[in-house]
Amino acid sequence: MKLADFCLLALILAAGCGGGASLTGGGDGQDHLLPDDGSVDDQVVDGAGEDGGMDLDSAGDIDLGDDGGGDDARDDDGAICPVWAVPLPTGGTEDGSEARPFGGLDRALEGRGACDTIVLRGGTPETPFDAAVNIDLAVGETLTIEGESAVEALAELDARDDIGLFVTGEGTLVLRHLAVRWGWGPTGGCLDAEVAVLRMEDTEFSGCRADVECGVRVSAENIEISNSKFTNNQVMPDADPILWPPGVVCLDGPPDTAYVLVERCRFEGNDTDFGSALAMQAQTLDAVVRDCVFTGNHAGLGPAALAGTLGELSHNRFEANEVERGWGIVGIEGTPETRVVHNLFVGNSSYASEMGLKVSRGIVANNLFVRNTCRNTPDVIGCRAAVYVTSRDNVDLRNNTFVGNDSEEGIAHLAYDSAFGQARSNLFVGGAGAGAVGMVYSEWGESAEMTWNAWWDVPEPVWGEGIHLGEGNIEADPFFDGGDDFHLGADSAAIDAGDPDPLLADPDGTRNDIGAFGGPEGDWTPLPEGGAP
Repeated sequence: MKLADFCLLALILAAGCGGGASLTGGGDGQDHLLPDDGSVDDQVVDGAGEDGGMDLDSAGDIDLGDDGGGDDARDDDGAICPVWAVPLPTGGTEDGSEARPFGGLDRALEGRGACDTIVLRGGTPETPFDAAVNIDLAVGETLTIEGESAVEALAELDARDDIGLFVTGEGTLVLRHLAVRWGWGPTGGCLDAEVAVLRMEDTEFSGCRADVECGVRVSAENIEISNSKFTNNQVMPDADPILWPPGVVCLDGPPDTAYVLVERCRFEGNDTDFGSALAMQAQTLDAVVRDCVFTGNHAGLGPAALAGTLGELSHNRFEANEVERGWGIVGIEGTPETRVVHNLFVGNSSYASEMGLKVSRGIVANNLFVRNTCRNTPDVIGCRAAVYVTSRDNVDLRNNTFVGNDSEEGIAHLAYDSAFGQARSNLFVGGAGAGAVGMVYSEWGESAEMTWNAWWDVPEPVWGEGIHLGEGNIEADPFFDGGDDFHLGADSAAIDAGDPDPLLADPDGTRNDIGAFGGPEGDWTPLPEGGAP
């Protein structure tokens, strides 16, 4: 900058300017810009004006302008945050700013300093980020890795048949608006995370493979996954699984204290020789799966869709899942407080096992079990119905509807090995097999007491040997409206024929209607096929 320029500005400030004179600012008697030798004092030059010219800052100092690179967000220490990254090196200066992003996720991780957020710009199936990175989180540290929120497409990460995101430590990991694909390893092909807290929102994991267990594995005290997709992942173990139950997506945590929430997610086309699309491995009742779609998942030995310990399974759709050698579609461990409500099981198929839900304890209420099938194999004969109640624990089975379930040489709708509890206000319609409701092992004792249930056009016998019949069971045409609407028609005798307990009245205060749309929780709509991402 020429001395004449300083003189001009000095006139504006009503200050003198001459050879060797120092330029003063706001009348405080302090030299702000020029030392006695006339050179510029770098400690006072603040940076860029918006037009690249010369500005005054709030303290009266001269702002000399910048190179036109734009403003960068900086944290309290002056470091750039969030840090930006693009898939490949840019060939120029990289400082993590939006104008000069790091080339690659690994470079962003190395250069982020104390910044807690990395934004991935770009990343397409043709030019993805390399997902094969290691991350270690300090105690209490939070790291967010996210795609650009203003861009509809997810930022693509590709592990290229290597282990993908490998994360350890006692911090919090947040993944948002990302797609992670093509990871492969003994376990946790696309994501292997052992952290304190994990949050995933608007993510997709596909093409994730493991040779032992878990294409995606998370172990944390607190896990929340929402609006995410897990599709076409594969686990074909060449050794016995270490964790239980095994699966494609495995969520684990400390016994009794872990919190796990999975909501509005899609599990589709996942394949495992042994295990489930989603394995809830944390031994905690603070585990919830709701508003999710499980479709087209396959297992050699299941349960094919979901297994593990749960406190709540609500408003999910299980459709067209298949298991070859047994253990059904969904298997749940819990307590008498575990709730299985408002779920739809439709068109699932199994061989020599239960074709829908296997449950030992809890409340099973207001669910639909429709057109599920079971076929025996040349080696194993053991089809066990749409719902199989195991052990001698207490299950309260109420206000469920069973329609068209087909169990070759087995029980079509509801089977017990032996159990306490109740089965009331349930509706059994159509189907095929060696009976509608029965015992698998009648020598073990009687089933739960059956009261206030209705049946129509079911395979004989309606009630098999060992079934404990109570009062109020009737034969009643449901007069369904047709299609997949399983509300009772106005002329059905099953209306106001369920359990007369006032605590189980319909939402309108009238007596309980038999079937999935009766009782205090009878006002619900099954989750549609497109009801999750």
